[in-house]
Amino acid sequence: MIRTTLLIIFCCSFSLLGLAQGKITGQIKDTKGQNVGFATIILQDKTTQKVVQGNTTNEEGKFTLENVPNGFYKLTARFVGYTDKIVDSLTISDTQKEITLSNITLKDDSEIKGIEVVGQKDLLEELPDRIVYNAEKDLTNAGGTAADVLRKAPMVSVDLDNNVQIRGNSNVKILVNGKPSAMMANNVGEALRQFPADMIKKVEVITNPSAKYEAEGTAGIINIITKKKTLEGVNGSIFSAAGTRNSNLFTNLNIKRKKIGTSLSFGGGAWYAPFRSETNRDNLLPNLSFLNQDNDGNNLGFWGNGNWNTEFDLSSKHAFSTNVRFSRGGYMSNSILSTNFADQNLNPLQQFARDTDQTYNNGNTDVTADYTRIFKDSRKDWSVIAQYSRGINNNRYELLQNPANSTIVDYQERNRNEAINQEWSFQTDFTQPLDSSKTLELGARATLRNVNSDFRLDLFDFNENNYINQPNLSNIFEYQQNVMAGYTVFSWNTKKKLGIKAGLRYEMTDINGDFKSSDTTINQNYDNLIPSLAISKSFDKIGQFKISYSRRIQRPFIFYLNPYVNFVDNKNISFGNPNLRPELTNNFELGYSVFKKNTSFNTTLYWRNTNDVISSIRSVDANGISSTTFDNFATNNSYGVSVFGGFQFLKNGRINSNLNVYYVNLNNQNEGWMYNGNVNISYKFNKNFSLQSFSIINSPRVELQGISGTWFYYNLGLRRALFKEKGGITLGLDNPFANAMVIRSKFNTDSFQSNSTVYQYNRGIRVSFNYNFGKIQNEQRKPRKKKTLNNDDIKQGEDGNGGQK
Repeated sequence: MIRTTLLIIFCCSFSLLGLAQGKITGQIKDTKGQNVGFATIILQDKTTQKVVQGNTTNEEGKFTLENVPNGFYKLTARFVGYTDKIVDSLTISDTQKEITLSNITLKDDSEIKGIEVVGQKDLLEELPDRIVYNAEKDLTNAGGTAADVLRKAPMVSVDLDNNVQIRGNSNVKILVNGKPSAMMANNVGEALRQFPADMIKKVEVITNPSAKYEAEGTAGIINIITKKKTLEGVNGSIFSAAGTRNSNLFTNLNIKRKKIGTSLSFGGGAWYAPFRSETNRDNLLPNLSFLNQDNDGNNLGFWGNGNWNTEFDLSSKHAFSTNVRFSRGGYMSNSILSTNFADQNLNPLQQFARDTDQTYNNGNTDVTADYTRIFKDSRKDWSVIAQYSRGINNNRYELLQNPANSTIVDYQERNRNEAINQEWSFQTDFTQPLDSSKTLELGARATLRNVNSDFRLDLFDFNENNYINQPNLSNIFEYQQNVMAGYTVFSWNTKKKLGIKAGLRYEMTDINGDFKSSDTTINQNYDNLIPSLAISKSFDKIGQFKISYSRRIQRPFIFYLNPYVNFVDNKNISFGNPNLRPELTNNFELGYSVFKKNTSFNTTLYWRNTNDVISSIRSVDANGISSTTFDNFATNNSYGVSVFGGFQFLKNGRINSNLNVYYVNLNNQNEGWMYNGNVNISYKFNKNFSLQSFSIINSPRVELQGISGTWFYYNLGLRRALFKEKGGITLGLDNPFANAMVIRSKFNTDSFQSNSTVYQYNRGIRVSFNYNFGKIQNEQRKPRKKKTLNNDDIKQGEDGNGGQK
């Protein structure tokens, strides 16, 4: 009964009295006094940065924005070949209903000497509820991957295996254009390799989401925004890159005519990554023994993806859009694992080598349709979104084992793993202005997920000279997860620059799993109330202060639940725990920021308290076999401070930096300080040449049973603009002064001590090229807000080679 009642409360809608409206008029000219016709005019809410209205100038350069609600705004005038002009601090109130702007002047790009830093978009921006990294402004991203881009986003760290963290927490939800993606849900690390950096416009980092967002992801949300043209006409771009580590080629085409617009993008590429690792383990119980393992290999991967988006403005009140995104990719891997197992006197007990060939392929498709009801008051909004996602993964390997100093194979196995992940999502959102300073948001969401996996293992029978299936080593399961949710959010922005946003979300979760190979079933059902609160206060000469709180949930995904025992490395086995509970995290933040002229600064103190933390546990038995599984531990407390900022130097240069320092206590078993930070330096010599460098460092990571190693990464980019800045060529260097990064980790328990070294061969060079083409026209149309569907509610796990990830 409580579920039904809460959902009714959250999802009900109502109508209120209309609001008084204002008007803004003006005229746009160039520096010679000539009228600029068909220029784009954008009006944004100064507090939320949301687009409130838009229009274009007529042939005389004049424009009118009508029905503007009371509030604080900034206006941007834009036209191709000119530098944007921003008019700040516009106020519509009961005492000032009309504003006339008669002296708006656009400067021709050809008149600019050097670089205009003032008025341009900075690499890092702070919005009321998120930090934005404008990736398209960063030259060092050219020719790279999405992993390279995320490494430069504030508070985000991506290790060399493409595991993503926010402030040291890996429970991150990743969206693409505000929507979940099948490729991200199945395998984040592989998805980041298949996503070219040149497709990314910006990255939004939300550490304390409001109740409007799905509650999954205790660390926060990362939203990747891709590049997309929105102007009238036919236009597009081509991107290509060739390098020693990855190469790609893709293009996009945009066509917009009056009430119909469509965009199409597609491309593909390949990547190459050799690897090497060493592990030395001392088994302490019951008798001292030693295990040494060396693993050498290489990966050769490929990818291709495409996106088709169509928008229909059915009338002035109704809009409809569809989007189809698909991706295909995979890799081929070969590795040789050498194992030496000895007793306390270093006498050999086992010595062998395993040669493994692996092939991985995936295919992902997302189909989305959304409807938007448009009202005269642009702040009032209602939308309905439906999405279907399907991901297919096929993983196969063959393993040949031979004794040391021999080429005769004495053990042989192979496997095939086919998995399908299907998901239906439905969401509706309604925003109702209460008056000029208050709004109320209501919404509901349903996510229905179904996963099937079939893992078969065959052993080679040398007598029969054939492979024989091993049912006791197979892993077949079905898994369903359904989440129903409703939310309400109240926002209030006062004339004294005080902002308050309070929300409450209700989520109901049903999980059913049938792990047939181990004869294990899972049936979980639980409810969660997710509150959120954010209060901000701005001062004209001091800056902005903000305090916020949110509760987040992290549900364990299949990899952590599956009881199947993975024997791929018979000295290091792993299995899941079907009795895991979800993590619950309380996030508290206190922040201060200031933006003045060419300098920006932000600092945030935070405390993250997590209950029922899901952590991996390692143990070694009497035979020297290491077992890894998962369990819920009592608490995890992290305290820290994050700082980012930027400033201009030598007129044409800029430095942006990000630092995160935090202390973590893991259930009073292990604790310590950690940090990560980066520096981004850019300089523009003249109109055509620019240089950029980026460097990042990650401290040793405190884990429950030890410490993982530190690592350092840097790159350089030099760009030459071509074709009157419609294109350009960029030379990029990655870690040019070191052949490999060396990462050392240590783990200690009562039963073993382990030291491992990983060599990452990521030194590389690449050359990239881009060109923008087409004709742009302008049509007087009111832009509508883009809707988002917030899913991807899983706690990610590494590839277990024993079933669906």
